[in-house]
Amino acid sequence: MLRISSTTFNHRDLHKQRNMLFFLSLINTSHKKFVLWTS
Repeated sequence: MLRISSTTFNHRDLHKQRNMLFFLSLINTSHKKFVLWTS
């Protein structure tokens, strides 16, 4: 029981990190586009 919950927690943490990376890359690309657009 405890092992299952810990695995679920790890999976959730991994999912959170992946979302964060995706979000950061999205910001990065949009920022580059914005810089290109303004210059």
